[in-house]
Amino acid sequence: MIEYIFHIDMDTYFVSCERYLEPKLVGKPIAIANEYKRSIAAAISNELKQMGFKSGDSIQIIKQKVKDLVIVHPNYNLYTLISSHIFNFLREKYSRKLEIFSIDECYLQIQLENDQNPVAFAMKIQDDIFQKFHIPCSIGISFTKFLAKMSTNLAKPHGVRWTQNKKDIRKNFYSLDISRVFGIGKASSKKLKEIGISTYEDLLNFNNERLLRNIFGKNYLNVLLQMKGEKTNDVLIASSNMKGMGNQETFLFDDVQNYSILIQKIKDISYFISSRLKFHNYEGNVITIQFRNINKHWVSFQTKINEYVNDAETITNIALKLFDKHWNEEPLRGIGIRVSNLRLIFNQNNFIDLFTNLEQDNIKSIIFSINQHLGKNSLKTLSDLKLDKKAKSKGIKFIKEDVMLQKNNGKEYK
Repeated sequence: MIEYIFHIDMDTYFVSCERYLEPKLVGKPIAIANEYKRSIAAAISNELKQMGFKSGDSIQIIKQKVKDLVIVHPNYNLYTLISSHIFNFLREKYSRKLEIFSIDECYLQIQLENDQNPVAFAMKIQDDIFQKFHIPCSIGISFTKFLAKMSTNLAKPHGVRWTQNKKDIRKNFYSLDISRVFGIGKASSKKLKEIGISTYEDLLNFNNERLLRNIFGKNYLNVLLQMKGEKTNDVLIASSNMKGMGNQETFLFDDVQNYSILIQKIKDISYFISSRLKFHNYEGNVITIQFRNINKHWVSFQTKINEYVNDAETITNIALKLFDKHWNEEPLRGIGIRVSNLRLIFNQNNFIDLFTNLEQDNIKSIIFSINQHLGKNSLKTLSDLKLDKKAKSKGIKFIKEDVMLQKNNGKEYK
């Protein structure tokens, strides 16, 4: 038996979900956004990507250049629900060793016979996901999570890429711009280019340890080992060591001082965090509210409660109390909420709460199955209907950052 790590990434995921519900959208240039003067695209279709646009671009600019643009209002609850079904399907059919990386990405640890082709196996997974959920995906295969993720980026859209050995590392990645290396952000990329490192290969061959340490800190050796394919001790397990989960909204154009707008933001963020906590089967008892002031600094205030929670109403109420207590009525550039000190619900003996949560999940599963059969999002819970109505009244645009803090080396996953 040979062990592989598969990285599965749903292609243009939000757009794909909307197209599944509305097949008439297939082939049209689509942006997921709200229609306001300063709106940005939360996601875009491949048709727009081929025109040079990207997620985060101004909707007004896209509309000026693309006359047949279709704007679809985001439904984050739908996207979370579909992804949970996909991940559960993969876990049940292909591997119990599944690690969720984001709402539309996961890793699978797969064991195959020596004569089995991992590329053909990956194509079978692609076909199964598309046949069952109508969601296209790309898959990267390798012997580490880092190389599998890097391979997926080369496989997009709708492809499969296998990085089999160190010879493949050279062939697949050495010529890549340093900004395309997973884990190296814009700031680090800029600093690297300033010292003459422009490509993947340049970084591997750079021998000034002091400069690399200044950029990456003590983690620089780990970066190089991952890029060389020498960090092979990746073990996929359920993410039971998650320390906290939060969401931040940064206002892109104007600082906000309007009390009612900020309250609405808190409610929206609380719902989003609640849905993710329930999806991962977590609950926490420390609630934190975060303010981004006009100097672009984040400040936090938190409280610890006597019970563990993951429902939107409780998170909202506590966050609102923190907001009223600590906001000094000055304009804010962003706002965030975090729930921490998490524990797995399934590890507890609170069978009544567990039964209630599972009952709600079953209701959503039934609704999803009916809508899947109808081919459109006709059936909704009352809470989802209220959320959709609230979403239509939004007036300030922002970037959503789903932040999950894990104990794994203290890393922050976004």
